[in-house]
Amino acid sequence: MRAPRLARLGLALAGRATLASERGIVHVPALGGPTAGSATLRSAHYRSHVPAEAAILGDIRAQKQEDRVLDWFRTHAGRHTPWAVAEALEIHIVSARRAITNLTARNLLRHHPAERRDAGPLRAKSSTWGVV
Repeated sequence: MRAPRLARLGLALAGRATLASERGIVHVPALGGPTAGSATLRSAHYRSHVPAEAAILGDIRAQKQEDRVLDWFRTHAGRHTPWAVAEALEIHIVSARRAITNLTARNLLRHHPAERRDAGPLRAKSSTWGVV
């Protein structure tokens, strides 16, 4: 990620450590090995190496999506499937599932596996989630 892009987003490379600590990102010092220079992100999950700046920006975007999903659950009482959330917020189903999974892990949403509904384009059974 280039510095001008970060500057446009209101982020300076010098403030990277501050930004990371504000977002709950823990930087692992470069000691060698597979985790050298990697970051533990709160909301974004990567399967391959991503530069630190890009990872931090991705985590910020994912956190904003999680905030939108949690707000939606709070304003729409009851239990809902990931497909209903994705459709209502006009986000990709994978993003909706990631946000719901992260919110459930933080005990902000509760999974109701016994209550399954027909959802999605193929009307497959899907579990529901609701606000704790």
